[in-house]
Amino acid sequence: MPKNPAVPGGQKKVRYSKLKKLNSAVRIAAMLLAALMLAPLPAAAGDTDSGDAGELLVYKAGNSYGNIASGSITLTQPEKRATITHYNLYWGNKDGRIPGYTALKPLSGSGDVLTYNFENTLIPEGTTRIIACAVKGGSETEYASAEVNTDNSFVFGELKYTLGILSDIHIPQNMGDLHVRHFRSALSQIAAVAPGNLGLLTVGDNVDGSNDMPAVVKEQYSNFLKVLGDSEFKDKFYPTIGNHDLFLYNLKKDHDYVAGLFAEYFGHPLDYDVWLNDSLHLVILGDSVGGDNNATITEEQTKWLDGKLSERYGEEGVVTILALHQPLYNTVAGTFPGQGWNGIDESSEPLLRNVLKKYPDAIMVNGHTHWEFDSKGVMTDGGSDLSYIFLVPSCGYLWTDEQKAKTGSQGYVLEVYDNAIRMRGRDFGQDKWAPQADFVIQMKESAKPETSAPATESVPATGTDNQVTSNGGSMKTAAFVLAGVAVAAVVTAIAIPGKKKK
Repeated sequence: MPKNPAVPGGQKKVRYSKLKKLNSAVRIAAMLLAALMLAPLPAAAGDTDSGDAGELLVYKAGNSYGNIASGSITLTQPEKRATITHYNLYWGNKDGRIPGYTALKPLSGSGDVLTYNFENTLIPEGTTRIIACAVKGGSETEYASAEVNTDNSFVFGELKYTLGILSDIHIPQNMGDLHVRHFRSALSQIAAVAPGNLGLLTVGDNVDGSNDMPAVVKEQYSNFLKVLGDSEFKDKFYPTIGNHDLFLYNLKKDHDYVAGLFAEYFGHPLDYDVWLNDSLHLVILGDSVGGDNNATITEEQTKWLDGKLSERYGEEGVVTILALHQPLYNTVAGTFPGQGWNGIDESSEPLLRNVLKKYPDAIMVNGHTHWEFDSKGVMTDGGSDLSYIFLVPSCGYLWTDEQKAKTGSQGYVLEVYDNAIRMRGRDFGQDKWAPQADFVIQMKESAKPETSAPATESVPATGTDNQVTSNGGSMKTAAFVLAGVAVAAVVTAIAIPGKKKK
């Protein structure tokens, strides 16, 4: 008989030499008993999330809703992995990858076990597993997969309306430029995936600008309108001004002249608001000075902003979106310490923050940094001190956490449902949805329905001190929950959340 095998700690060893003295029947019974005692004890219920600890890929769900990814994935790397640069993760089913979606953020590292943490994004319909592909020399091979259970999914209700959102388009003089092709493609894709949309919101740097030639900027504006005119968005276009749109200030030293070109070609002032229907309110804010990368927001502007954000704030179903090209410091990708692309003047930061903290359930969209969807922090829920903030990547070209330029084009499609707001990232370069930027904010009923929305655009009135309606505090939380008192249209999010020419 072979030598006693090793026995797990706490289990009794059996002395096989004593079995020889037993009769054959008893010996068989004793041997069976010994085998049972040597077998490893079963794992207790709940010890693993998706099977045995030896699985190469394990998905740990962290949310009570099956279609919301808010947990983590752990991947055990093979011993021989010198040629593997990273792993691409895809939502999939029994037939392979879910069509129409890019990979999630790349997973890489030197450790034996790698962890991917989800930022509370939506799991595409039809998903039953997540697939990890090892990337070697530019090609990828399926390495492992883990089961995904989407039972008990959050119900969105009926889709009510949609809106395309782009930023940093940078249309140049040359109509054959890649930026022009990116813009055409983005407009075409938004029209295809969001039929019947309410229009297009741009978050600044519509044109590339020029420091010293007004004729160049005028031609850029004309080129922009040519592309827009070939799309369905010609008469439903809502632009925000960016620092590149104001570059001529360096020559003219006349903010009104440069801003006047924006108004002349686009038909909108720097600061304005518009109700696109009875429930979607756009508020657009622009740099009052120009001449550099930072925006200066004056006290007069913040008074106007305060009044506009308060309009029907807290009413059931009302969605308020503030568009401002430059983001605040330490809020979204590109603005974190050491990155250097926050763009609000130091004197303006406290003024703007003091207004936004009154409206934590509004949504602010920024551009300027170009940071791609794979970056850290493309969205923040703002807590009780700020609104929800989304970084809109560039339609023209992208930037990475490694401070490198990257060819690509990305943006958002806003989808508003009966029960939720969905900010749905789109990778226009790949003509696919971006699953790592598919964020959901739950809609809430209101405690105080008011009058119907105005139907016309308005601009700030000089010297007007608008009355502010405060909601008395936000019920915003990092967890995705359906319970809670209603204080605004949206109170709960399930998303937590180099010097270059921009």
